Amino acid sequence: MGYGFPVMGVEDWTVMDNVDLSTHVATRSEPLSCIDFAQPATSGFQIDLTRSWGTFQEEYQGTQLGLLLEPFDEQYVFSPSCLSDLLGADAFNEIKNGEHGSVLYALEEADGGRFMERCITPFEIPDDTSDALVNLTLEACGSSCVTLKLHNTGSDAVDMSAAAFLLENFLVDCVGLPQTIPADGKATCQIHDYIYEGAPLLLSYGFKASPRVFVFGFPLD
Repeated sequence: MGYGFPVMGVEDWTVMDNVDLSTHVATRSEPLSCIDFAQPATSGFQIDLTRSWGTFQEEYQGTQLGLLLEPFDEQYVFSPSCLSDLLGADAFNEIKNGEHGSVLYALEEADGGRFMERCITPFEIPDDTSDALVNLTLEACGSSCVTLKLHNTGSDAVDMSAAAFLLENFLVDCVGLPQTIPADGKATCQIHDYIYEGAPLLLSYGFKASPRVFVFGFPLD
């Protein structure tokens, strides 16, 4: 088999007493030329220590799992009002509610979708308000909703007033996000738009997020 019990992107987890009796035979991939990343060699117990918090059995070995991506220096977003006018309000709302799967694919396939570049506008990226690292995890809160769980791992409060979240290149509200998160404090907020069954892409700005680029599988287990 390939991997056994990989761990990445969790908080307050306990993983103990697992036994690996497998022979790991999958080969390691060559680096992806555009981002210089190769998946780690296969084994039973691997953990990404930069994005995992909890108690784990001693067999775990630290490695990099997944792609540690950073957003581009320039960012663009779609204008919902423009797309609503272009595609029609009903058609756009169905896409927004995740009824047609991948948001970007559904936009391209919709009547008038070939003109969607007209609805792209520059997004001014806010500066990070603090050096404190805020760990992000997700859990489902419905068929088209995710709860974003934030943990300030620093020793100072984090100002969240400039926080901005982009989902599938749409600026989205995270309902319930507080103005500040105290030192070693936790908070939650909910995103209800542009959630679909597949692999949505979430970008976080205005604070030092880990991960800043979050590709997650939905529905969440």
